[in-house]
Amino acid sequence: MKIPHNKVFNLFASTVFGVFLIHANSDAMRFLLWKDTFQNLHWFLNTPSWLFLLVFLGSSFLVFVICALIDLVRKKYIEKPLFARLDRRIPKLDLWFPSSQHTHTYQSNISDENPYR
Repeated sequence: MKIPHNKVFNLFASTVFGVFLIHANSDAMRFLLWKDTFQNLHWFLNTPSWLFLLVFLGSSFLVFVICALIDLVRKKYIEKPLFARLDRRIPKLDLWFPSSQHTHTYQSNISDENPYR
């Protein structure tokens, strides 16, 4: 199955781990988001289930988008400049490790026979 390249989808998919680390890093953040800010228990106990489902999905989407934007800002303004500076200061790893075009691929000589018969 061939999946087409989607630039926007790939951009947000690259932030998923950062979103996880931001919103589920500590109990304090979980309490701040779900108990204090969105008050999920209140919505769960005092509203019809269809409305709670809408609020739950909407708040989850909002948290994802906000955390994804935070992660994108982190990548652009912290990660890229930091790695560029480190690349200039640390000797190139190519001196220690050969590039992929110089390495030999490992070819297995294992036969299909079971040697433990």
